[in-house]
Amino acid sequence: LQTVRALKEKGVEIFFEKENIWTLDAKGELLITIMSSLAQEESRSISENTTWGKRKKFADGKYSVPFKVFLGYDRGPDGELVINEEQAKVVRQIYGLFLDGFNPPEIARRLEEQNILTPAGCKHWSNTSVANILRNEKYKGDALLQKQYTDDFLSKKLINNKGEVQQYYVTGGHPAIISPDEFDYVQKIFPERMKNYPRNNDVFAKKLVCPDCGGYLGRKVWHSVDKYRTYRYTCNNRYNGCSFNKSIKPEDIEKAFVSKLNTLIMQRGELIEEFKTIVTTVLDTTALEEKEKTLREEVTRLAKELNYRVEKNASHAQNQYVYRREFVELEGEYAKATKELNEVVTELEDKRAHKFISSEFFSELEKCKEPVKEFNPKLWIRLVDTAVAKAPDDIRIRFKNGIEI
Repeated sequence: LQTVRALKEKGVEIFFEKENIWTLDAKGELLITIMSSLAQEESRSISENTTWGKRKKFADGKYSVPFKVFLGYDRGPDGELVINEEQAKVVRQIYGLFLDGFNPPEIARRLEEQNILTPAGCKHWSNTSVANILRNEKYKGDALLQKQYTDDFLSKKLINNKGEVQQYYVTGGHPAIISPDEFDYVQKIFPERMKNYPRNNDVFAKKLVCPDCGGYLGRKVWHSVDKYRTYRYTCNNRYNGCSFNKSIKPEDIEKAFVSKLNTLIMQRGELIEEFKTIVTTVLDTTALEEKEKTLREEVTRLAKELNYRVEKNASHAQNQYVYRREFVELEGEYAKATKELNEVVTELEDKRAHKFISSEFFSELEKCKEPVKEFNPKLWIRLVDTAVAKAPDDIRIRFKNGIEI
């Protein structure tokens, strides 16, 4: 209609052959308006039917992915997700590199150097593509459904779902490429890593802690213009009130790490046995997983009840008070169940993350059959959480499994 009116102002007439409408005719715009309204109503009806079908599918736990641009899976005979082993290797490599201390920009660069194509078949990897793979729960065999929804059937604009529309979470709906423990650990460290990740490939960045103010020690260049150029680590807050004025050489940190790692290697047999006991007791997630499943079913049931009450209230105006009271009671139950579910999920993710990093820690420790003779950056990244450096000969290392030496 806007186009018809714009052309009419210029004296340009449009003839619609099928409908036999001339736009300069007095009846032309009326007929077009009526027909466009009918077409819009038909479009709305189709959109609502399609939306209902998709939401019913989600409620039944059925889902799919855009296989042509989704790395790691192919479409099975019945439309199910089947692991593509060649692509799955790339997914595992991305997670492995992230755990080795590399961040999305560095991972993207490495993938390009290896001539590995993106999910869409392009040579260039973006940071966002790598981050999306690291954050997608489908790689651990689960699926969060209805992350986005279309609010307006005319614009078809997708909106991120922040609770406006019911979401569904399917656990173990397809084969996993990444173990749940590894995935949950990556999610645990992802926000902090993205906020603070080093941009100069410094393995000690964001690991060395000041004993005075608790801030990080940063790498500073000494003798930058002569042949004695070297690096030292000093507190980043030394000019903002911190009294710690000592500098730590990289060699001091490396020496301390090798010494303390060898202490653990000498005790690894005893430590591994203790860890196995902890895994079967403290870190056992069986009960939490059952509780999570029960709570998810309860939250879904209450959500359906709420939707039913809303529809019933709209169609029975004379009993609004009764239905409103039922709705408020259900809303309270739903909020309580959702809160409890979130708490269980958080506890479950923490346990899985702890179990994974501890397993990784002792796996790396088991590989060290003999005392380590020189500094290994990969072992430092994989094993060390933080190190408090009081002096060159007084460095306290906290390993990722919680042990401090």
